[in-house]
Amino acid sequence: DLVWTEGMTDWLPLKTTPLAARLLQSPSVSAQQPGLPQPPIFAAHPPAASDVTLVPLSPLPEGMTGWMKFNGVMLIIQGAFSCIGCITAVIGVPMLMAGISLFGGAGMLEELGNASSGTIPFFRKFKSFNVAFGIYHIILIVFMLLYFLFIIFFFGAFAAAFKSAMPHGGISP
Repeated sequence: DLVWTEGMTDWLPLKTTPLAARLLQSPSVSAQQPGLPQPPIFAAHPPAASDVTLVPLSPLPEGMTGWMKFNGVMLIIQGAFSCIGCITAVIGVPMLMAGISLFGGAGMLEELGNASSGTIPFFRKFKSFNVAFGIYHIILIVFMLLYFLFIIFFFGAFAAAFKSAMPHGGISP
């Protein structure tokens, strides 16, 4: 069986961990006949209080999940618009996936509420990334609005000039 605990980088076979030696000393495990399946260890024998290391928890950086959700929604919108074109769908699908993941991750972090103190520096950097990415999205929105206003006024002025250049105010006899 593979096992994992905090501090380990990957899952390892139980027999290669220090836990295996402790379990072999357990009377209920060593009394079993060879070849019979073993019952779940921790269901019958929870770890001793001395074996449990409590990790201090700290609150997540304030506002981080809000920025994550905002960026998730923006990526979903951008991805949906990108999926309209056949070629741009290559970019749109990963944007949709990233947006859904980011939005879902924010919800999971809100449920979690706290994280181990050692991970808080990471979450601070992650919040900084999300704030910067959110500001990028806000600037993008402003530029898109200005672009659409420019197009409306440009084509409105073009249509008015075209209409006034035609005889009879644009109506042909």
